Amino acid sequence: MLRFFDQIRFFPVSGQELLEIREQFPLGRYPVRIEEQTFSLAAYNTFLQDYAASIRQFKTTQQQAFDAERRHWEEQGLAVYTSGVEVAEPAKETVIISATEMAAIAQMPGSVWKIIVSAGEDVTQDQTVLILDSMKMEFHVPSPCTGKVSRILCAQGDQIRQGQ
Repeated sequence: MLRFFDQIRFFPVSGQELLEIREQFPLGRYPVRIEEQTFSLAAYNTFLQDYAASIRQFKTTQQQAFDAERRHWEEQGLAVYTSGVEVAEPAKETVIISATEMAAIAQMPGSVWKIIVSAGEDVTQDQTVLILDSMKMEFHVPSPCTGKVSRILCAQGDQIRQGQ
């Protein structure tokens, strides 16, 4: 979506507004505000000079946080990739969907962070039924139709493949 020299501006929103944006954006229902402008290298360099101290301070804090995260990865044994090691794939369970059911499908791999609905609950089309965590971001999995949840085929913390 972004091109060279595109600028991103953040703006404050309420908690409720954020939840609505998170629900609507993946469905293409949140209008992105785009303002055409001309990039000025002189203005950009002035900005960098004016904020040099705070930029330096931010980068130092950022690097310290990154270093702490790396140490944590190392302590947990997550910092080293070993090629050639066989990793067992989880058994692929075949799920039969009846003619009266429709499956909510994960559009990307991730772990189940939160299941929003329960079996027997009424849902509307595009209502979020669960939230995946992938690359430290939340992705909402919508209901494919209006109806009643017949069963839930995952649990919080499960790893989900794309299309599952």
